[in-house]
Amino acid sequence: MKKIFSTLLMALLALPGVFALESGESTKGHEFYFSFIKLEKWKIKNENDKGVDIKEDLEKKTILYISAERDGVIKFTDATGTVKTMTFPAGSRGIPLATISKDGAVSGDYPDCYTDANNAVANKGYKVEVFESDGVTTQDVSLYAALIGGGTGDAANLYPYTALGNQYYVVSRSNNPSGKYGFSEALIVATEDNTEIEIYPTTVLDNQSASAEINKVTVTLNAGQTYQIRALQPEGDLTGTLIRTKDDAANRCKRIAVFSGTSHSLPGDYEYEQLMPAHLWGNEYLVAPTADNCIPVVRIV
Repeated sequence: MKKIFSTLLMALLALPGVFALESGESTKGHEFYFSFIKLEKWKIKNENDKGVDIKEDLEKKTILYISAERDGVIKFTDATGTVKTMTFPAGSRGIPLATISKDGAVSGDYPDCYTDANNAVANKGYKVEVFESDGVTTQDVSLYAALIGGGTGDAANLYPYTALGNQYYVVSRSNNPSGKYGFSEALIVATEDNTEIEIYPTTVLDNQSASAEINKVTVTLNAGQTYQIRALQPEGDLTGTLIRTKDDAANRCKRIAVFSGTSHSLPGDYEYEQLMPAHLWGNEYLVAPTADNCIPVVRIV
């Protein structure tokens, strides 16, 4: 669980929820934007005297965990403007979003909570707003987006709208050239209509050929829409990829949410974290060693 951020500690993301001291921001808020990165069919290994038996996992579940001091109302708005609301009690609870079967069938109230295509604009993002029980007064809470299944999972601390920015650098990793451990990925969620975004990849993307030049990608998103990129090859690393809104009067003040991670097909883990915008970076970080005897690695961008 959380292998990319426990065995591969990243200087910018090693302590999710911790901002530079001078930023004054908090992980608590009442307005959030999120989507899950593309999901892969998971597999689990069962070893016995006859060798290794590999079986497909039965299902995966996407869940939004909310931690609140008071009872309240949570409101989901998708990229098409469709709104769903539900009440929740004080304390912590999980809100099931969608279940994905081993055959790829999706069920649940929020089937579009993950992005299933790369290099294409999609209506896969959600705006989440949180209120007191009256449904009008905003309430600050903490949110975690989790993917769980087959004894493994991953959760990202979601950052509120007030902590979002317009410039990000991807922190991810490359994988085994065999493809066993998946691909480096990044995902953008827009918060406003007509947001023009520039992407400067550090490796060729999966809609290009291996011999292609690495070029800037420009895309325009409306509120709640998503755009996902993935490295062409497992050894490709998107770390250092610059993602920003176009620097002109119409775009520079528009905020975007950006997620990064690594897909896994074997053994079935899924790495996923929300990135902090560059304006919240600092110059001093605390890095804690892992507890499972793995070799800690720090990545600095």
